[in-house]
Amino acid sequence: MATNKYLLILATIFTMFSFTQVNAQSSGVYNLTSYDYTDSSLIPESRMDQQNDFMNNRYLYPSKPRNQWEIGISGGLVNVSGDVTSRSIFNQAIKATETMGLAINVRKAWGYVISTRLQYLTGSASGYNHQAANGYAINATGDNPWITNGYTGNVYYNYQTKVRQLSLDVIASLNNIRYHKAANKTSFYALAGIGALLYEANVDAMKAGASYQTQFNDITTKYAATTGAATNQVYQDRKDKSSDLKDLFDGDYETDAERHSNRGMYNDYTFRPSVNAGLGVSFRLGKRVSLSIEDKVIFTADDLVDGQRWQERTALTRDVD
Repeated sequence: MATNKYLLILATIFTMFSFTQVNAQSSGVYNLTSYDYTDSSLIPESRMDQQNDFMNNRYLYPSKPRNQWEIGISGGLVNVSGDVTSRSIFNQAIKATETMGLAINVRKAWGYVISTRLQYLTGSASGYNHQAANGYAINATGDNPWITNGYTGNVYYNYQTKVRQLSLDVIASLNNIRYHKAANKTSFYALAGIGALLYEANVDAMKAGASYQTQFNDITTKYAATTGAATNQVYQDRKDKSSDLKDLFDGDYETDAERHSNRGMYNDYTFRPSVNAGLGVSFRLGKRVSLSIEDKVIFTADDLVDGQRWQERTALTRDVD
């Protein structure tokens, strides 16, 4: 049956952490990283009287600084939560470069808590299942990549999805309730927003002009459970099986995945509206530079983001000694 998948997990920095990303920001936006309340260069002329009174101990609070702009660059891991297992450098990706994304953003602060961010993301996600599957034949459609390439037996679903997204997010600082206190060195925040998403999904179904059918059958037989049913597979074999599949695939993704009728309207990409949500933490490195670790999820109602419409009900057995 078809499944609803919520699409991408974008980590907003690439460090030793999975699902994260690095932001190098060119200005100290006070609602996220706080600011130096004694820096009068941040105060607009219309509020300088209050600032001068504060600096001379004639007023309890400094003046509110002007809303500032921030420019950010990001890099991280991109994953699809769907019917096919998403892979990365941490779980045997065929090509690590096919699991990463880059983003640029411009951000405007509107006060101590709220800011808005316009972000453009480009990247790709890829993955493959270690379970053998044959449901593609039962639910065959005219553009099914396995039917198109002459498969008749078990296959191992895989995909590469290229994505582009322009999004507008509202960001709320979660620990900036101290207002005029000294600058926060670490700040936590949440985000939510909307976006316009383009994606293109492809499948690695051929190698040197021939299908993988013989090799797929060999792998299925090699890891068949002792029950004698070739579709049953031992759970403990998943890492070794994934290693064999990684070595087998050439990672060219030469075949179009199953797609919607509107694919091709944007240079072979499919367009979908999207909704975003995420959490992050920012570390202030200097007056005008900060580093953020962020996890962002992009939701869409599209079930073909990973090129696979049908969820297999493949039985897994555990080998109990």
